[in-house]
Amino acid sequence: MTQSFAVDHVEVAPLITAGPVILHLSDTSVSIGWTTDRASTSTVDFGPGGLTDSAADPALTTDHLVTLTGLTPGTQYTFAVSSADLAGDPPAASTPGTFVTRVSPGDVGAPIITDGPSVSVGQTTALVQWTTHEPASSIVEYGTPATTVDGDPGAFQVVHRVQLTGLSADTTYSAVLHSTDPSGSETISGAFTFHTINGADSSAPVISVAPAVVAKTDTRIEVAWTTNEPTTGGVSFNNGTAYDLVTDAALAKTHRMTIAGLAPGTAYHLRVSSTDGAGNGPALSAEFDVSTNATPDTTAPAIVGVGVTDIGPRSAAIAWTTGEPANAVVKFGLVSGAPDNTHGDLDSSTTHKLTLNGLQPSSMYFFVVQSTDLAGNTATSSELMFTTPPAFVDMPPSQPTSLAGPPSPTRAATIHLTWSAATDDLGVTGYQVVRDGSNRKS
Repeated sequence: MTQSFAVDHVEVAPLITAGPVILHLSDTSVSIGWTTDRASTSTVDFGPGGLTDSAADPALTTDHLVTLTGLTPGTQYTFAVSSADLAGDPPAASTPGTFVTRVSPGDVGAPIITDGPSVSVGQTTALVQWTTHEPASSIVEYGTPATTVDGDPGAFQVVHRVQLTGLSADTTYSAVLHSTDPSGSETISGAFTFHTINGADSSAPVISVAPAVVAKTDTRIEVAWTTNEPTTGGVSFNNGTAYDLVTDAALAKTHRMTIAGLAPGTAYHLRVSSTDGAGNGPALSAEFDVSTNATPDTTAPAIVGVGVTDIGPRSAAIAWTTGEPANAVVKFGLVSGAPDNTHGDLDSSTTHKLTLNGLQPSSMYFFVVQSTDLAGNTATSSELMFTTPPAFVDMPPSQPTSLAGPPSPTRAATIHLTWSAATDDLGVTGYQVVRDGSNRKS
């Protein structure tokens, strides 16, 4: 006896699991970030009076960043983000939000390289990674004669990954990084070297830090793990009756993925996987069980211990903790109650530290911090302030005064001169005695 059955396809759209957040704001540009549970495209609809324009990136990712350029200074814009997969499932879309571009001049500083570069080498390839404090281009210049590779043409990233190919085995290369922000300010790193390996990479990656649950709700679970080399990421999960897999093709050592659309109060069996750029793997973790919460989380994270450290003429670090894992945003400006700049980080954590750069010396800044948990609950601190110190300028010493010597004329072989000491902000280290234009004594 022959039996037949049909399996209905259920449309499963990507879900926005964090954001959208304004990660960087200038007078003519804005960078908007968000994350999804499934690899999908990145689209921002925006406009000064409605959603009249659009900017999109067709690359599939779970970590989204779109920078809008050519905006009008001092103008309020409405925006909404969306992400779609290649299966034709309905896209995930945010509710509309707003931002106001800064008054010119906006971003006057060049990008700052905050981590890296780090290089993972193969026989004929190398993956160069670094981070900048603001979105910028991702360019590596290497070799003799110099070859330039743009890792993401036309895009601006905070986490930069550039894949170099066609290299010679067992060879040392010299390289520099170029990162230019949307305002045109460029940073060039110091030179660094890397050496390709002699043979093909045939070793599977190793999960060096076992997967752990960062946060969970009644419908979502966020998992993190670490590998010994840059790899893709994947999380498979099932509840005994249904199975699914979410993946992220971006090569990284530290991995964070959120699975969403889960059933409340349900036990899930999870396993993470990682494959390196040479195709070795996947490395598989042991299976581990996690149960979603039975009821929705409707409580915003508690913000504790907001403080300002490392205050300089053009930068300051804002730190705080939250009672549960959450992301981090600082809104700040020169007018109390009217912040005109934003800096953010989408990663969930209970400890937060964001460094604000491009500040004005001798200026009082007002700021609030915000943190949003995995369930979408947002907490905002009360307004605080700090003052940047003056910019240090090394001024020349003051002119020595009251120069005195023996009466003129004199036939003495040795003469004694006296004068009042000069002053200097760093201290006076010596004097020169000049006679008829010639240095006679130092």
